[in-house]
This record gives sequence, structure tokens and C-alpha cells, in this order.
Amino acid sequence: MKFLHKIFILFRPMLVWGYRQIRIDEAANKHMAEIDDVPERVEYCIVLGALVRTSMTPLLKARLDKAIAIHKRRPAARFILSGCPAKKGCFSDVDVMYEYLTVNSDIDASNLIRDYEGRNTLRSFRSLKNKKMANELMVVTNGFHLPRALYIAEKLDFLPYGIAADPKENFDLSFFADREIAASYKAWFNLHI
Repeated sequence: MKFLHKIFILFRPMLVWGYRQIRIDEAANKHMAEIDDVPERVEYCIVLGALVRTSMTPLLKARLDKAIAIHKRRPAARFILSGCPAKKGCFSDVDVMYEYLTVNSDIDASNLIRDYEGRNTLRSFRSLKNKKMANELMVVTNGFHLPRALYIAEKLDFLPYGIAADPKENFDLSFFADREIAASYKAWFNLHI
């Protein structure tokens, strides 16, 4: 276990209490959706990336499989693949997502928009805001990450529809749940201070 995670666990009750006070889950709940709940006029879907060291993780694969499911229901949907370029020791999650979708689905490549400015969730939405593509959009990421993503999107004046994508494999998400609490504090500070 990493040192910072050990410290987090020591102070977890206090951090969880504080997390509840900033009401990220409460703000995000009104934006949670299923594919069929999203109005037909919403044509864009942002798929948030995830770190790829040697191969795609089950978490990222679940996001992409959810994008494929959306495409089957909404063939005209356009997908913004948001992540970062390759860096030392890691592949570009954007390129990995693009390759997976072009090989494993019939999504037309012209409907796959690569955004390399999404080094984190906040930057993904700021990049999208700067490009002025859409104010209403579907947001695809894993369930543990979705509240923070929707909170950020709402605070940046998007009307998001959050669609959870969770891995089918048995995957321990406890570390990610703790990480989300810490990342939510960071997002709150970046948005409000």
C-alpha cells in the first residue's frame, strides 16, 4: 500500500465527512442517466480516459464497451475520446480508445473525436468548453468516478447525462473509491478557490 493511501486511511472518517459536506454526490445524482433517458437531441458523448501503462485496464474497457452500447442505440452519436498523449512509460489513452473502437465496433471514424488535452477530468471538460462543441452531452466513465465528473461538468455550465460503465470482471474498486474522495477535494478547490 502506498504511503499516501496509508495516511488517507488513517484520516478516512474525517475526509469522508468533509466529502459529504461539499455535496458532490448530491449535485451529481440529478444528472445520472441510462442511455434511453438521454434526449435524442444530445449528439455528443465524452468518454473519459484512464491511464494505460502496458495494456488497457478493465476500467477503460468498460467505458469503451459502454460507448459501443450507446452507438448501437444512437448511431449518429459523436464520441469525444478525452485523455492525454503518450508519455514516458505510458501509452496515450486517447489512441488506445480510438484503436479499440475502430477495431471492435462499426462507429465511423469521423464520429470519433480525439482530445489530447484531457490530462485529468477537469481539463477534459475545460478543453471541451474551449472547443464549444456541445453544452448537452453524455458522460461515460466508471460509476465511482461519475459523481465527480458530473459535478465538474455542471460547474462548467454543461448539461451532462452521466452513464456509468462498470467492468464485468471481478475488480477491486476500494482503492478507487478512496482516490475519488481525495480527487473530489482537489476538484472542489480548483473550481471554487
